[in-house]
Amino acid sequence: MPILILIFMGVFGGIGAAMAGSRGRSGVAWFFICAFTGLFGIIILALIGSSSVPATAQLAAPSSQGPDLKKRWSTLVDLDPDIAAASAKARSYGQECEDILADKYLTLNDKAYLSAALEKAIAGFQSQAQERQVMIRQQGDDSGEIKGPLGISKYARKEDRFVIVSGPFVGNSFTTHDDMVRFFSA
Repeated sequence: MPILILIFMGVFGGIGAAMAGSRGRSGVAWFFICAFTGLFGIIILALIGSSSVPATAQLAAPSSQGPDLKKRWSTLVDLDPDIAAASAKARSYGQECEDILADKYLTLNDKAYLSAALEKAIAGFQSQAQERQVMIRQQGDDSGEIKGPLGISKYARKEDRFVIVSGPFVGNSFTTHDDMVRFFSA
C-alpha cells in the first residue's frame, strides 16, 4: 500500500511539474505541491494559469545569444523612447559603448537600471579607450617609437614619408605623422 501512495505522489507531482513549467512557474515547487495535494493541486495550478513572465525569459542570458542580442536591442530602441535616448547617448561615444550598454541592459532586462547601465557602459568604454590610446616617444623630429594596441613599433622618416621600420606593422608607410597616429589609434 505505501508503494502505491508513493507512485501516485510521483505521478501527480510529475504532472504538476510539467504543467507548471509550461506555464512559466517553478516546476520543482509545483512537483511537491501536487505530490502532496494530488488532483486538488493540479486543479489549482490549472485555475491560476500562466505566470506573467515565462520562466525561460527570467533565466535568459542575452549576452550569450550573439546575433539575437542585436535584434532584441534594436527592437527595444525602436519601441521605447527612454531606451532610444540612452542608446543615442552611448552611441555618441562610439558603437562599442552602445554594445556595452545593450549587453548590460539586456542582462538585467529591467528599465529601473537603465541609467546605471548607461553610466557603467560609458565608464567601461572610456577605460577601454584609454588602454587603446597611442603613445609616441619621439627620438627626434624624424624618428621614434609608437605604441599601439598590438605593441611598439619604431618609425623613421624616409624621403617624404614616415615608415615603420620594426614592430608589428613593419613596412607600412604614411604621408604624415598624423596619418600614422590615426592608423595606430584604430
